[in-house]
Amino acid sequence: MSVVTKETAGSGWAGRRLFDSLWGQYGRFLHVDHRVPLETLGLYRILFALYLLAMNPLPDLRWIADYPNVFHDPAPGPMALWSGFPASPVLWALELAMVAAVCALAIGWRTVWASIAVAATGLAADSVYLSFGKIDHTAVVWFTPLLLAVSGWGAFWSSDRLAFDRGVNRRGSGVTGNLALDTGEEALDRPRSPGWPIAAVAVMLALAFGSAALPKLALGWLSLDSSASRGYFDQLYVGLGRDDLLANAFVDVEFGPLWELFDWGTVGLELALVVAILWPIALRWTLFVAWVFHLATVLIMNIPFFGPTPIYALFFVALIRPDSASRVGGWLVDNRRWTAGALLPLAAASMFGSGLYRLALVETVGLRLLVAEMLYFAVGMVVLIALVIRSRWFTRVY
Repeated sequence: MSVVTKETAGSGWAGRRLFDSLWGQYGRFLHVDHRVPLETLGLYRILFALYLLAMNPLPDLRWIADYPNVFHDPAPGPMALWSGFPASPVLWALELAMVAAVCALAIGWRTVWASIAVAATGLAADSVYLSFGKIDHTAVVWFTPLLLAVSGWGAFWSSDRLAFDRGVNRRGSGVTGNLALDTGEEALDRPRSPGWPIAAVAVMLALAFGSAALPKLALGWLSLDSSASRGYFDQLYVGLGRDDLLANAFVDVEFGPLWELFDWGTVGLELALVVAILWPIALRWTLFVAWVFHLATVLIMNIPFFGPTPIYALFFVALIRPDSASRVGGWLVDNRRWTAGALLPLAAASMFGSGLYRLALVETVGLRLLVAEMLYFAVGMVVLIALVIRSRWFTRVY
């Protein structure tokens, strides 16, 4: 028979309190922390769709049809069911479907179905694009609209909302009465999204970061005998000629502790997000540091890693005042003929070019590609610093 002593009882109660605390925090994370105002989430939907069109992460597929099937080495996914690369008409149809789905998401037409269509076509296109044996984390971009399909992000500033206000509730709109309450600047309880869809995106992002850290740990990135960052830098600088921006300033730097800091910082950042997701302020600060890290990789290693960066913005929308979002969204709706028409050149640039962003800055203005891509991170840094100040160090949410 076991004897319960003061010490064992105390340790048991301490363990139970720790478990209850973590369980309670998990419940808040899942249902409370990410219930953001739907006016702001609606603006995020529009910006997310415009990012897909203007920055052109939509995979360019048509050239793949010209490759012989001997190069066909698909990652796990839909392309594993094919014996070779799809024919050109199939790739054309897939690209057209992607662009059409993103445009439908931007204007909020049958938003639930449009979100699912963006995810389905994006994942299918991603599978084709990665059918040469390469694997990366671009899939997180396409799972995001799937997870947000039922978040209510089409309840404001959308074609679905305009139809709902006229008494028509479209199938696949996701707009319900409790998500479409008429609110004004004086409203005390604005309609908010359920918390779990955004929390699910946070979990997905953490899994992507964690899965990137584990191979680094297994391959010895934290070994003090060598530096993986230095070796990777040399490979890019010498082998691929990536010597723009600050690369020349670092090529002769042999200070070991600095390169070890890069190694440990990379792995530490990727693991930190796995822990930070349960606390919104910690999550935002981790993503802020991640943005600084991405900017540093552009400057030093010439790697413009866009990847999941548009998803970071999702966890900062709660810092934006809903009345500010209402003014912007109201202007978009009041001028909807012009704003919807602006999707046409964006869609054309995405379908037949390299996206309006590169078309304007690189092919028209004449900026070097890497400089143009660095501007993306620089503007993001300005926005993040402004949010830090206005939200009192990421502590004030609306």
